[in-house]
Formats: sequence, structure tokens, C-alpha cells
Amino acid sequence: VDSKGYKMSKSKGNIIDPQKLLKNYGAEAIRFWSAIEGDLSRNDLKCSEERISAELKTLNKLLNISRFVMLFDKPVKKPKLEKLDELFVDYIEDLIDRVGKSYENYDFFHPAIEFRKFIWEIFASHYLELIKARAYNQKDKFTKQESDSAKYTLHYLLERILFLLYPIIPQITSTIAKEKGIDL
Repeated sequence: VDSKGYKMSKSKGNIIDPQKLLKNYGAEAIRFWSAIEGDLSRNDLKCSEERISAELKTLNKLLNISRFVMLFDKPVKKPKLEKLDELFVDYIEDLIDRVGKSYENYDFFHPAIEFRKFIWEIFASHYLELIKARAYNQKDKFTKQESDSAKYTLHYLLERILFLLYPIIPQITSTIAKEKGIDL
């Protein structure tokens, strides 16, 4: 089914070339898009290049977040976490529980939706903005413990995201994990 809801047919000329999609967006964007589309066993798939392109932006956001996090060394020992950092660690732990249950039922739709929301609306838009100054700690405005708490939490959240997104987008998560020196 195409983006307008029509069945694809050679005679109607509305077939979307999968090789073109792979070339333009890559396999990972298509994987993430297909997970976002829902339960594929119950619905026809409506192929939309615009929606695949949107998920490519989500993958780019994940890459940008990863680059930002890797600007900072992860503290060797877990520091005493600031309340704000604890809040986000608790959030990701709750997300892990929900996603684990979905994966047990071969449900990739709900985890993909949750991760997209977490990456865009929670991690990038809120947490990163709230802790940037503490992580950079220019002019020593924060204590070492406060700065280390932010750095530790950044790495912890990214590592959990990579681990949990691996079943949906294994290539990009493996690449980032390799750069971080961790195994998934």
C-alpha cells in the first residue's frame, strides 16, 4: 500500500523501488520507520518517503547526542548523583521495564515510539539542556561531584538507549557502542 492508501501495482505505476529507498535513506532508517508504523502482522504497510525521512532525522539526532556525550570522559567510579540525574536514571529504568515486556511479545512498535519520544522530547530537549553547563563546568562553577554526576548520567543514559534500541536498529547502535568501547 502506498502513502495514499492505494494498493501498489505495476499497472497503476505506484510501485516504490526498495533499492531507491535503501540508497536514499539506508537500512537503519527503514528499520526504524517500519517499527514506528506499528504491528505489521495486522496492517498493510503504508510506505511514505516523508516518514522514512523523518526517522532518518531521529537517527541523526541519536548520532548527535552520542557525539555530545562522548565529548566527556565517563567517570571511572559512579559519583553521588544529583537529584535531577537520579530522576532521569529512574525514567530510563522504568522505560527499560516497559520495553522489555514489549520485546518479549515481539512488539517493536511501542519501544520505537517510546524511544523516539525519549530521544527528542526528554533527553535532547530537556536533560541535555539542563545539564550542559554542569557537564562542561567552565570556570569551575560546579563542584567536581556535580559535574561528574552529569557526565556519568549522560553516559549511562546513552548506554541504556543503545542496548535497548539494538533489536530495532542494530547497525547504528553497534557502531556507537564500538566508539564508546562497550559491547551490546
